[in-house]
Amino acid sequence: MKTAPLPNNEDNGFVLWWTWFYSTMKKPVKRFNFWIYFVVCIIGFDVVGVLLSHYFPDKPSKFMSVFSYYLAIAGASCIDFIFGEDERKYIRGFSILSVGVLVLLSVFSFSGERYLFAIIATLISFILWWLANADNPKLVDVAKPTTPLGGDITKDVSGKIGNFNV
Repeated sequence: MKTAPLPNNEDNGFVLWWTWFYSTMKKPVKRFNFWIYFVVCIIGFDVVGVLLSHYFPDKPSKFMSVFSYYLAIAGASCIDFIFGEDERKYIRGFSILSVGVLVLLSVFSFSGERYLFAIIATLISFILWWLANADNPKLVDVAKPTTPLGGDITKDVSGKIGNFNV
């Protein structure tokens, strides 16, 4: 597997982050389940929310649909990073920085209904979701043959089945 085009330096957090970012963005590209989830659930529901607000003008505006959508996706992704990372602490810093950038974009976009800032923030939230779910085992197309099928694999199996001892 090809790594990022930067030198591997274990003490440099920027290099560690870039290596992680580069390899994680490439991981799910060929996963069917990942794409279905991304297209249907992440992008599709956003489009449905915008279209509903367009066809029902007495409800909140299209801007509010876009504005509220990306904050939910980005927030969930950043919380995934914060709760899920114990070894790579630079990813926690990345998620905190991302939240800061998104809060600034939210203030600028909400203060004057600037769609460009809301669209940029939506794209950032898609990237955050992509990174947070790249290693999600539920979105991998094939099962790992080493995955246990149930029970505790460290204990001996006990019981009897007819004349066979298990």
